[in-house]
Amino acid sequence: MSLIAQSVIPRFRLSQIPSFHTVQQCVFKRFLNTQLSTLSTAEDTNKSINNRLFKLGLVDEDGYFSRESLLFQKKALLNSSNSEIFKFPKYSPSRFASVLLPLVNSEEGAAVIVTLRSSRLHTHAGQMCFPGGKAEQSDGSWYNTALRETYEEIGLLPNFFQRIGSLPSLPTKDWKTKITPYISFTNQYLMYNVSEEVQQVYCIPLTFLLNPKNQRRGLFRNEVPFIEFHLECVPRIWGITAFILNSYFSILCPDLLMKV
Repeated sequence: MSLIAQSVIPRFRLSQIPSFHTVQQCVFKRFLNTQLSTLSTAEDTNKSINNRLFKLGLVDEDGYFSRESLLFQKKALLNSSNSEIFKFPKYSPSRFASVLLPLVNSEEGAAVIVTLRSSRLHTHAGQMCFPGGKAEQSDGSWYNTALRETYEEIGLLPNFFQRIGSLPSLPTKDWKTKITPYISFTNQYLMYNVSEEVQQVYCIPLTFLLNPKNQRRGLFRNEVPFIEFHLECVPRIWGITAFILNSYFSILCPDLLMKV
């Protein structure tokens, strides 16, 4: 049975995942030293965002991904497959890569998984990224590339992902590689095995990313306007990772993304 076909989609119990860093735990510790009114304001903001996401059909009334909301996303992404959210000049890539934007249900509601790359790597060291990498002939498809890389980096099994859709491809900085982002949902318990490439894994609720206080205007490669994400207890999300989130939100909930 596919994950989407289940009537009830399990939610992570993050307290059972000792190696998994949660944004919520870190933020809550800081909140302990603030006034109760600040807590109430943050909770009200999250409820307001969840309410808007529910009305759009992206989450259920409790703020979690459900069978219905994932099917809605699948249709919306399919209908937008030929649209150009961000325009790039024509280019002729010689290499191909793919990344996975993993959707999960955390204790705080609908969330995405983002990894912090090790500071010891030669490329993109210490940056927030989605799992992914260059395609290999044995993969069979770019989606399989994303699943393989996700398993190698953070240990999530490919067979327990439900494909939701894909986002428009984008080039690397040198214009030689074409990157295709894929959206997929999993209810796997985290984390089993984190590779040396990954320093930390973050589960970030959509309400955190869509909070206007956590969004900053920027320029992707100094020319394309887009939104960066600056959250407490989380390294800055910028570059290709932020660009992919921009594409995802621009298709599904554009009014919740700061205007650029």
